[in-house]
Amino acid sequence: MTSAAHFGGDPVGPDSDIAWIVEVWNLMGGQIDWNALEPLCEMLGINDPDALVRGLVQLRNHFRDVNGGPVRA
Repeated sequence: MTSAAHFGGDPVGPDSDIAWIVEVWNLMGGQIDWNALEPLCEMLGINDPDALVRGLVQLRNHFRDVNGGPVRA
């Protein structure tokens, strides 16, 4: 894997459109924790749980493909 420093730049954070999904992913410990879904939606004021679940599934699948398992974003 090549680091951002290799290309002369700093690591780039998540796009603001998905930052809230990454925040939930990290709060769930880098995996989909179905028991934490409702409390986190309430705590963070998320009013579109369907979009959140779709985003979490995309993150999970990406990390499975790239790293072979769950990791923190």
